[in-house]
Amino acid sequence: MLNDYQRQFLAHFLQHHVRFLVIGGVARWHYFGKPTRDLDVVVDIERSANGIERALEEWKREHPIHTMLDLSPPLALRPMAQIKFPDDFCAYRDDKGDIQEIGPEDGVDVLTSLPSFSFAELYERSTEANIRDLTLRLLCPDDLERTATIRQLGGFSQLPDGGIQTSN
Repeated sequence: MLNDYQRQFLAHFLQHHVRFLVIGGVARWHYFGKPTRDLDVVVDIERSANGIERALEEWKREHPIHTMLDLSPPLALRPMAQIKFPDDFCAYRDDKGDIQEIGPEDGVDVLTSLPSFSFAELYERSTEANIRDLTLRLLCPDDLERTATIRQLGGFSQLPDGGIQTSN
């Protein structure tokens, strides 16, 4: 269910040893076969801050128009932040090298935390899956349902000046 853009993005996280969990629609697709378009991941900002910074800086360097955020380290990574890729329609090269268009609804949402959940506990209960030749950790089915309900109630935001901010 991952498109080429999402797979390429996750490969950056894996290359930089970022601890993350696939949540939302892609995890739901893996367990229950429900289709989705976007990819949601939550990252471990306590144990992977340097890797997150390197992966996002590299992604921005390769895809400069995919976000208006300044992703130069050090990033103000803190709980309840969200970073979207891309933030508007733009082009990218798929795995065959062909130019494709991608929009936010088919992109990636990176969350720095989930309200009321410890990343460490979620990670401990997560499962491993091979999706499009990537070994990924997915939120377990029980946590998937619990976090989906809470995510609908919480808010994530980005600062218009390019900083990353928690929601009020």
